[in-house]
Amino acid sequence: MIIYFVFRFIKYAHALGQNWGRAQRRAVSKWYTEQNPSKLAMAITKYQNREGYSHRDILRLAHPSTKDPLLCFLFDYITHGLEKAIENLNKPKQITTNDSNTENLTDNNQQQTRSNDEEEEENNSQKFVTIEQLKEFIETVEKVKASTNADELVTAIKQHNLVREHMPTAMLNSTTIWSALLEKMPLTAMIRNLG
Repeated sequence: MIIYFVFRFIKYAHALGQNWGRAQRRAVSKWYTEQNPSKLAMAITKYQNREGYSHRDILRLAHPSTKDPLLCFLFDYITHGLEKAIENLNKPKQITTNDSNTENLTDNNQQQTRSNDEEEEENNSQKFVTIEQLKEFIETVEKVKASTNADELVTAIKQHNLVREHMPTAMLNSTTIWSALLEKMPLTAMIRNLG
């Protein structure tokens, strides 16, 4: 997935001695804000950290800004955790009147980008339209992390299309969990997990 290359880009840029300048901050911020919220939710829960960086580290360096409520919720979740993100949902948002024209242009551009991304999405990924759907997915992922009940995990896999990376390591010995995971697991991921 492309998220791996973002982490790798940051690692190599740092190794070459490049600090977080305006161009790097803008590029990384743009990558996060132009993502489809469904794909980004799956990516941040599946690949929580790589190459010595976490999404929280990257967001704190890049400072992405968006008016998309789904992305705002995801950014809150990444930087502050689920409880704080849910708490921030109830706070009123301030919108300035002189930004209304640019806001409409930005929303149209994001919609066009999203529709192109949605065409390329895998068939088994879930599409989130509302904050409630996104919140339910994140809550399930958080619940799964600490679960030891195989039936509960299988239900979560089937309802939310969770993958192996979402499962607790201790539960990966269960044949029922692997049966549920293998139903929609892509071939390359299956080959990687054969050992």
